[in-house]
Amino acid sequence: MKRIEINRREFVKGVVASAGAVVLANAPELTKSVEAQADMVYIGEGFGVSANLAASVDYSKVETVTQTTIHQENTIGKGTEQFLAKVGGNLTIDPAEATRADLGGQVQLIMPGVTQGNFDSVGEKILDAPERGWFLLHSGTGGMSVRIGPDRLIEYPAGTPDQVILVVRGPYGIPDQDTNENRRLRMEVTDANAGNVLWQRIMAPWKGNIGFITQAWFAKEIANAHAASPNRGADGNSKVLVLSYDTNTGYLQLLRSTEKKLDTLEKQIEASQDPNNWTQEYQNVG
Repeated sequence: MKRIEINRREFVKGVVASAGAVVLANAPELTKSVEAQADMVYIGEGFGVSANLAASVDYSKVETVTQTTIHQENTIGKGTEQFLAKVGGNLTIDPAEATRADLGGQVQLIMPGVTQGNFDSVGEKILDAPERGWFLLHSGTGGMSVRIGPDRLIEYPAGTPDQVILVVRGPYGIPDQDTNENRRLRMEVTDANAGNVLWQRIMAPWKGNIGFITQAWFAKEIANAHAASPNRGADGNSKVLVLSYDTNTGYLQLLRSTEKKLDTLEKQIEASQDPNNWTQEYQNVG
């Protein structure tokens, strides 16, 4: 995939997503009844999305990591360059690792209910994708639904106990303009399996942004999902699915990480950064 050098200020001004989704034939029946049921599109691995989520986009508008400097490096590829970089934002439990947001820090302390939380009850959950930041949702498949904004819907397949990580890039800020507008994007999750869903929010530092997620940190999340997935017990899960969505361009992709359980976490993390263990199964590029 071609990597593109982007001037962020011009990039933000020029973001546009085009229409033109095609509903695929022979798609499996989805498990939920929704308003857009007739327009749902099957994208692989049993996932269905509303047609406006599958609408084709111009990949040149999508912000990706370039290889021009060490601070913009991604060694995995396979589509992960849309959300991962060697130097990016992430969460930590260690106060010594956390950097002050007002000094431009992107490593943030885990704060229950603020940057990380768990679904401990059934029913609809309301969350948000932060402006200039990222939202992650770790779960099994289990037939739940995720609505991004007012009209973009993802239907998870029922029955298959795969581990899934949904990665959402929040809205960009408005360049050179202070505003009191709340630009966080509302997200609704329904029919989730209480106790087995974890959400994470990587919020923008003061007058800054989180351009990408730290590759090594995300690789550890993938490694833990493989080695100790709650959906597969002590043997972990050989397959982890990643759905990534950019709220600014409408870009959507489905990735698969496949690896066997190894005897140390360090080896598992290394395997999670091996391009040979990744496959891009879908992207809505025309």
